[in-house]
Amino acid sequence: MAPITDKNGAVVFPDRSTAWLKEGTFPNVENLRQVEPGLTKEQVYALIREPHFDEGLFGVHVWNYIFNFHTSNKPGYVTCQYQIQYDDDYRVKATYWKEPACVTLLAEHRGVKDE
Repeated sequence: MAPITDKNGAVVFPDRSTAWLKEGTFPNVENLRQVEPGLTKEQVYALIREPHFDEGLFGVHVWNYIFNFHTSNKPGYVTCQYQIQYDDDYRVKATYWKEPACVTLLAEHRGVKDE
């Protein structure tokens, strides 16, 4: 299993430049909110699709994503990195945001672009 924390215990996120989908996606916010501990990889895939980095789908314990959320500020959206860590049974163990403000952004986001 690849390291998922550094020597200080902080969650390690991959460099965005290594993503195969560098620009990220605009997720279905309601689906993203349903990702929680205990879900299988298949359930996560059905909700938010494949990870945006080359971790692979099978035999790995970490999936990483780049998500964009519309805002009323310029440039019109915020980009956030999201990580899902799986346990030995490949069920969601924990989820993390690289940018702490993204937790609040997701909680407040209504899924509608402000015009």
